[in-house]
Amino acid sequence: GTLLSNASRYATLQRAFSDKLREWHWQRNEGTNYQVWNPPGVVFSRQRMDHHSIGRNRPSWEDWGFEARVASLHLVVGALNGRWATRMSRQRQDEQWIVAEGDDARLFNMFVRAMNAFELDPQEPDQGFPNLRLLHTNE
Repeated sequence: GTLLSNASRYATLQRAFSDKLREWHWQRNEGTNYQVWNPPGVVFSRQRMDHHSIGRNRPSWEDWGFEARVASLHLVVGALNGRWATRMSRQRQDEQWIVAEGDDARLFNMFVRAMNAFELDPQEPDQGFPNLRLLHTNE
């Protein structure tokens, strides 16, 4: 792809994220329980309060887009807008990391941070986070 200025890069990422978030809201309203945007590695899901459905309406492990299942999987719940988890996923690339966040704005900030940390081109849709997934948990 072409080299974008920081402002253009941010706008491109914002547009892509907004499009996928809008699509998720439409899908959710139609009754869909989850949507996987892979690459780069964002999972939108609904979190139901009914304890009988916990774990039933989630993507299969293969749909998460991790290359292979490894012994070490870390779940981080929205801490520091994913700063720590993004840094750890870059340092420990033999481990898998999932950052869960329920706030759209914080999830977008994590998305931008991860795109920058993994040096992914926003104009190349086939690139993804190799060992990091962002999980949107808003109902």
